Amino acid sequence: MALILEIARARPAWGCNRIEAMPRLEGRRGSPPTVRKILDRHEMGTRHRRWQALERRASEDAFEPTAEQTASIETQNPAFRERHV
Repeated sequence: MALILEIARARPAWGCNRIEAMPRLEGRRGSPPTVRKILDRHEMGTRHRRWQALERRASEDAFEPTAEQTASIETQNPAFRERHV
């Protein structure tokens, strides 16, 4: 479960199928519906909610988002970069 949440936070644009594929490469079993249930339980079930969680984390913590994460957030919120300069 922690690995799924970590992947979802690192790659907010990825869907359940793609998130599920990463642990499967390491030999762990799962399914996209299970990934969706885990993400829903942690209020990260939709791409928009994952972006919001990442933006919230970047604004509250001393967390520096990667260039890919910043680009993902900016697709939803163009003012993000201006607030974090």
